[in-house]
Amino acid sequence: MSFITPVSFLIYSHLMYNKCMDTLSKLLPEDLYHSYIVEGNPDELPQVLRGFFEVRGDIKVNSPDVLYQIYDSFSTDDVPKIKEWHNTKGITDEKKICIIGLKFINREAEQALLKIIEEPQIGTHFFFVIPNSSVLSGTVLSRVHVIKVNGNEN
Repeated sequence: MSFITPVSFLIYSHLMYNKCMDTLSKLLPEDLYHSYIVEGNPDELPQVLRGFFEVRGDIKVNSPDVLYQIYDSFSTDDVPKIKEWHNTKGITDEKKICIIGLKFINREAEQALLKIIEEPQIGTHFFFVIPNSSVLSGTVLSRVHVIKVNGNEN
C-alpha cells in the first residue's frame, strides 16, 4: 500500500513551489511589459502570480494597488471595475498589477479589454490567465505578451 506522508507532501509542495517560482522568474522580467496573456489554470495560477510578485518585491502583501479577480465567464458587465481600477492613481509607489483569471470571455468583453490594454497607464501591468490563448482574437494577441506556463512557447 502506497500513501503520501505529511512530510513527503510538504517536500513535494516545496519543490513544486520552487520550480514554479523559477519558471516565472525566467518568463517575467523585472521590467514588465504592460499586458500579458498567461495560458494556464485560471483557478490556481492567478494566486501563484500574485505570490510571485509579492516574493520578488514588485508588490507588497495585500497591496491596494493590486486588482485580483477570478471569473467563470467574463462579460462586458465586468469591464467597468477594471476600467475604474486602471484609471485610478496608485496608492503606493510600487507597480499596479491586475491579475484576472478567466475561464471564458465573450467577444464584446474582449473588445472592451482591448481598449484598456491599448492605452496602459505608466507602471500598470495586466495579467489575464486563461486556459487557452488561441480563443482570443489576433488583435488582442498582437498587443500582449503570451506566456504558456506549461508549454514550450513563451
